[in-house]
Amino acid sequence: MPPNAEPILVATGVGKRFADGGEAHWPIAGVDCALASGGTVALLGPSGSGKSTLLNVLAGILKPDAGQVRFRQASAWFDVGAANERARVRYRRRHIGFVFQAFNLIETLTAAENVLLPLALNGLAAERDAALARLKTLGVDHCQHRFSRTLSAGEQQRVAIARALAHRPPLVLADEPTGNLDHANAERVATMLWQAVAEAGSALIVATHSDRIAARAERVIDLGGNDALPRAAIENANRARSRPTPTAPVR
Repeated sequence: MPPNAEPILVATGVGKRFADGGEAHWPIAGVDCALASGGTVALLGPSGSGKSTLLNVLAGILKPDAGQVRFRQASAWFDVGAANERARVRYRRRHIGFVFQAFNLIETLTAAENVLLPLALNGLAAERDAALARLKTLGVDHCQHRFSRTLSAGEQQRVAIARALAHRPPLVLADEPTGNLDHANAERVATMLWQAVAEAGSALIVATHSDRIAARAERVIDLGGNDALPRAAIENANRARSRPTPTAPVR
């Protein structure tokens, strides 16, 4: 994050605990992250390293069992972990765009209807033309009237990116967005994701197991112990790997 940039998301000492055979298992612990508007962060690591868990905590789907996640709304800070379920749902609906590895498009809706769904949920009908125009920018405007199940994997993921950005969220979370794509489509979709997020002025956190995808980000948090990671933020990866004893839960 640039020195003078105001963060929109700050995570401090974040940890999440799950029960595992009667014992506590912490897939993430002691994770710190600060992200400004337009910034990009990659969460790098293999399956099981806690990438998806961390994204779900940042999105308010899961509550942290240690540390704090704060999101800036106008001039006030929203404590994601301390909020009740209704407030966290509002936070996700209004401020987060989510891109999933499995696309998660609604099969009974056309591509255009999938993209317009966030606008209906947020009462943003005025964004309709811009949201549909993004399909053209992403090269899938020809798919507008087709049901998602008839689209190729690459087409589905580009529609999913358009949906995630439809309501102009300040923060986009992408969970292995190229994981189900072949190499050529993965590179193309990654390029389009970065371009679309930049054009929208959103911040981006992407979870990936790919060094090539992670290298596109300004900062990398290594959750998988990749000592060869050539990024300036390697100290954050080291803190995540050390797995310190978690602090008291934030409720």
